[in-house]
Amino acid sequence: MVTPRPLTITTRSGLTLHANEWSHHNAPVCLLLHGFAHDGRAWDPLALALCERYRVIAPDFRGHGDSCWDSSRSYCHKALLDDLNTLIEQLDLRSFHLVGHSMGARVAMLYTATNGDKVNSLTIVDTGPTVGVKGAD
Repeated sequence: MVTPRPLTITTRSGLTLHANEWSHHNAPVCLLLHGFAHDGRAWDPLALALCERYRVIAPDFRGHGDSCWDSSRSYCHKALLDDLNTLIEQLDLRSFHLVGHSMGARVAMLYTATNGDKVNSLTIVDTGPTVGVKGAD
């Protein structure tokens, strides 16, 4: 079994975020974004299947997995998008495949809307373009 390498990212607001990388450095990058109440390890089976052909990176969003909680309780999509932008900048990712589930899919769609030139492909799982008010509350 391939063991992922842990990565640490520090956001602009000073939060420490965790990610796992299954590395095949000369291969295309694939970012896997988890859903609400999950963490990046939810992608382990897919990461293992992809890591022979891709450099796979699965971050834990703030407040999830091994990433820090935000003392200001900012967990909105914009905050998660800012964290994703920071990860992409700090790892110097110039192009990649982007896969997101539920909450992660919404963040992936937001990222792609303004940075589509970096996204080779976008895969969204179990989400739609709107969020129900009751669910967001």
